[in-house]
Amino acid sequence: MHTSRHHPPPGGGRTGWYQDAAHCPQMVVLPAGRFTLGSPPDEPEREPWKAGTESPPIEIAIARRFAIGRLAVTRGEFAVFVESTGYAVEPGARRWVDDGWEVDPHATWAAPGYPQGDDHPVVAVNWHDAMAYVGWLAAHTGRPYRLPSETEWEYAARAGTTTAFWWGPAISPATAAYRDSREPGTVAADAFAPNPWGLYNVHGNVWQWCADGWSDTNAGNPGDGRARDNGDGRRRMVRGGSWGSAPKYLRSAYRSSLPAGHRFIYTGFRVACALE
Repeated sequence: MHTSRHHPPPGGGRTGWYQDAAHCPQMVVLPAGRFTLGSPPDEPEREPWKAGTESPPIEIAIARRFAIGRLAVTRGEFAVFVESTGYAVEPGARRWVDDGWEVDPHATWAAPGYPQGDDHPVVAVNWHDAMAYVGWLAAHTGRPYRLPSETEWEYAARAGTTTAFWWGPAISPATAAYRDSREPGTVAADAFAPNPWGLYNVHGNVWQWCADGWSDTNAGNPGDGRARDNGDGRRRMVRGGSWGSAPKYLRSAYRSSLPAGHRFIYTGFRVACALE
């Protein structure tokens, strides 16, 4: 039985948000639409990790509306899942030290090695943990919750914009959490201003797992919002950058991946849900 609530946005915009229960993520309803996936050739600092990863630009047509998390899944929301199911997340999460990854054997989603509140995004969860959460959420609510495709993620992050960040071409400590912008660690999942479609922290704070396996370029994208099924399933897409990332990695078009079974103190996720 649903206890769903719907909140139309101020001014009667095209999107609204609902919540199936108080312990479930708040979901923003996004319209069908078109956008260009990837970055234009003249965007500063494009493809900083590997040439071709944000190319070629692909015209995407999303035919049906869908919902996506207003916030990244919070530590408090993840705690309800763990308490309800007894799901075990092994300790140990990676952090970047100097020029390589180091495992902190004591880091967990409940204690990642820096202060967090229940309103912060959950971190130190791998792709399989995120999939377990959305599976539980789907069974618990009777709705088809899942991870977003990377195409849906970029569509939602851009919210109709075409610049490097939804607010424009440049970033500042007043707009997002990124490396050297503040004390190390996450901020609340609803910190900073939301984008035009009401999503918080699509740039920075935590990397966000997507459904897709890694692919080196945008070539071969289905073009309709679906996750790609021809990528490397051992590595899964992450989007958005984190509090430990340089600004160039927070851009809407930036694509990266992480091993699906590894946990990182910088990485969480937001959920999506089909509506029709």
